[in-house]
Amino acid sequence: MGGDTPRSAEPEAVVLDLPDLAEVRHRFDPGRLVVFDDGGTFSGRAAIVVQTSLPEWTGTGTVGEVLAGFGYAPVGTAYQRLRVSAPDGVPDRPGSAADGPPQVVVCFGGSDPGDVLGRIGPALLDDPDWVAELVVGADYRGIAGSWSPPVLRDPPDLPERIAAADLVVVGAGTMKFEAACVGRPAVILAVADDQLPGAPIYAQTRAALYCGDGRTIDPAVVRAAVAGLVADEPGRRAMGRRAAELIDGQGAARIAAAVLAMATAVILAQ
Repeated sequence: MGGDTPRSAEPEAVVLDLPDLAEVRHRFDPGRLVVFDDGGTFSGRAAIVVQTSLPEWTGTGTVGEVLAGFGYAPVGTAYQRLRVSAPDGVPDRPGSAADGPPQVVVCFGGSDPGDVLGRIGPALLDDPDWVAELVVGADYRGIAGSWSPPVLRDPPDLPERIAAADLVVVGAGTMKFEAACVGRPAVILAVADDQLPGAPIYAQTRAALYCGDGRTIDPAVVRAAVAGLVADEPGRRAMGRRAAELIDGQGAARIAAAVLAMATAVILAQ
């Protein structure tokens, strides 16, 4: 605002995305608070609650505005650019015989604390029907870090790799939204407790195939799911198109607009 405008010592908006929201209510002005609450555990007061993994927010708190549903799924700018740069808005790789075996990218996030890749990865390697590319993040400390040949660690072109894949196997958190934004068919696995409620509901949209909890599932089940989709090119195409329809890449912009409107109202009320 202008130089003569009085300003509060507090920020106009506080945006939090934390595993444990129990103490949030005691630390911040609820009229300026924006909380990401995919687990539906927030019971305090806030101006805005964001719930991206379920159609409705299930918490018990008192909030001014709820932003719920897949339309608010935040997707990074790299995936947005890849989507926009495609001729019809959705990158597409047919995976025909002329292109070689279908490419399957497997990644479970930056740290993968349950080492889902270490459990599932071996079941997806060395199959003549597809080529599996295993990717881990910079903070990964699981057993796959010692494999030879090595897995890819934190490649800077991961969005491009996902957009060019015929199929992805990813965690049921933000990565499923990123893959969907660029129209990739996906097998998804829960890699954390807060993904367990939302993953099967997301799969009901036909934007992905949910196999279960990656920390406990039999790897053979995942291999069978991958084999089924690799053999079903029309099914993969339909799933990728549905995913791109569901996640248009504008979720972060919608959240930002709501936060800006709230912060503006706070400023005008001062």
